[in-house]
Amino acid sequence: MSEPAQVVEALLSALDERRWRDAAALFTPAFLADFKRRAPAHYGPSWSDHFAGVHSEEELAALDAAETWARHLEATDPGTRYARVLAALKAKHPEHAAKLGRHSPTDARWWDRYRVAGTVADGSRAYVIVRERAAQRNPAPAPSVDDSPEMYVLRSTPEGWRVSSEPGGGRNLIIAGVSVEGENGEMVTLS
Repeated sequence: MSEPAQVVEALLSALDERRWRDAAALFTPAFLADFKRRAPAHYGPSWSDHFAGVHSEEELAALDAAETWARHLEATDPGTRYARVLAALKAKHPEHAAKLGRHSPTDARWWDRYRVAGTVADGSRAYVIVRERAAQRNPAPAPSVDDSPEMYVLRSTPEGWRVSSEPGGGRNLIIAGVSVEGENGEMVTLS
């Protein structure tokens, strides 16, 4: 992939298709090494929530930098996090398990809704802006709501353009509760 926009499109596709290792391969070695160096101290006591399938600091230390980032992408994926919430709610509220089963972890995913809106390249650095696709957007937000695009910073490497910054957007999804229909048709929010 020779163009920055192509790299970001490939990244969005890999994330949407849950191909964590393919996504990690699209980041610069410097970014991956820096992330590996900071983990798990960066996340404090809840570090294990940020690395899928890793149960000890020794296991985390044994992973290479790309695998560490891939495990982080998987664990912090909005769909993965939503699946954990749904499982916990089903255990806590078994009387609503069937209704909770109608919710899907893909409801929390966001990458497939985004498109590359523009690219600015400046020497060995490029900035790629992604925005939500107009056809799938929610109703127009109130004028005071900032509908900011996401920006990815890329660097030129011997392997071609690679992402050198952490993706944002829906990765910081906060799930306060899930609503289901109660016995009398009323909406019940389970938290």
